[in-house]
Amino acid sequence: MGYNICATLAGNDVGNEVPMQKSATLAYWLWFLARGAPFFLLLVFAPVLSILPELSRAMSSTGWPTTPGRVFAASVEQSRQDATRYSTNLGYSYEVAGTAYSGNTVFFGDADTSRAGVAAQVARYPVGGTVPVHYNPQNPLEAVLEPGFSWQRFPTLIWGLPLGVSLSLLLALLMVAFLAPTSRIGRRWNPLHRLPAESRRVRTEPVAPLIATWTARHAAGERPPEPALLLAYAYDYEGRAAESEHFAREALGVLDGPAGRPQARRVQLGGPFARQVAYQQRGMAHILLVNARLAQGAYSEAADLAQAALPTAPWPAQLWPLIAWAAFLSGDAARARAALQELRRIAPRERPQNLGVGYELVVAYLRNQLLGEDTRPALAQYQGQLAAWRERAGRRPAGPYRLRVEEVARDIERILATPA
Repeated sequence: MGYNICATLAGNDVGNEVPMQKSATLAYWLWFLARGAPFFLLLVFAPVLSILPELSRAMSSTGWPTTPGRVFAASVEQSRQDATRYSTNLGYSYEVAGTAYSGNTVFFGDADTSRAGVAAQVARYPVGGTVPVHYNPQNPLEAVLEPGFSWQRFPTLIWGLPLGVSLSLLLALLMVAFLAPTSRIGRRWNPLHRLPAESRRVRTEPVAPLIATWTARHAAGERPPEPALLLAYAYDYEGRAAESEHFAREALGVLDGPAGRPQARRVQLGGPFARQVAYQQRGMAHILLVNARLAQGAYSEAADLAQAALPTAPWPAQLWPLIAWAAFLSGDAARARAALQELRRIAPRERPQNLGVGYELVVAYLRNQLLGEDTRPALAQYQGQLAAWRERAGRRPAGPYRLRVEEVARDIERILATPA
């Protein structure tokens, strides 16, 4: 749409950016933290959890009482599944409170499975030898010959915790990339960033191939209503208001469903994403529709459309300037003034972060014209943007809306030339 002031209001000097509110961004981080923290903790401590019972017995066995025992079996056994692995076949008997028991645990933890290690262990406990047996006073069936904890017997603690921490850090980095709108992962896979990133391509790539690509995606029914929104954006950028209006209305039909009832969004992620993506897409569709009606000279209708979108708008601070601008063009100064007053009531923290200089320039102009304020410092700050508008206007077909914008541009220049 090139030289469409309302498109400038929608984002920056070129087109309809999809702004992100700070409160929404914080909500995504908090949601990911709440959902992801248990998973990260599980990754860190999963290796420990698997050996926790054995580790607990090893730590508590140092305080167990002892009783004399006798070894009745001690031999080296080769594994049937792996010929390089060996195990100890050791048995001992003991007596607690007059009751006879038998056990085969030498120590708690992972045993040495080499032939030499197993043979050395068997050699320490010859058959018929007497040994002190440490038994659990709460459960005398549980006994061990070598109580206590040793790092060598719990190698999982040596490699498991660092591995879990490393995996958690890796996933945390992927999460940051997923949430960051400037990262390649975020632009491709995050539903909140994918549409803005795709729409920005019209500023850096030939538009005709993009329209062909998005038309094919639209025909294939891929991720509705994204292709319709992208087509509406591309046609708006090209100044083809009728086509832009068609696809903007189609996108709203998908989002709002029959009788204006919001439909369930086809978003795979849960949490705030489904709701925020729907808000984002609905806001973009409404603004594109307003742009299209403005470009066709339907100023009062454009103001009505923007006003009707307010109850479900994710960015009221973006719609009030559109209402003021459309009402101003239609000659309804009272309505335009009321819209500017409503804009003043919106706290700065509730305003989108990336509205851009065009937004501020037009608001400053309307405040000058309708509220009688001296906004020359603000207009001077964005004078370079005004030159870009005029340059783009020269590339568009002549029409009533373009003529009105040209008048506004000349009026801004007159205001700036007026001595203080």
